[in-house]
Amino acid sequence: YFKWTHGRRLFKMSPLHNHFVLLGWSETQIVQRFWLIGLMAGILGVALAIV
Repeated sequence: YFKWTHGRRLFKMSPLHNHFVLLGWSETQIVQRFWLIGLMAGILGVALAIV
């Protein structure tokens, strides 16, 4: 991907939370968003298991 796009990266830094730090997000905001995404993924998983 890196060679195909001539140096353009998908994320600014790895691991993923450091990408958001470089974008200016606070650590608290990052943790809250990741928790929310995890919670929604869990609810979706349970809903799919029931159906």
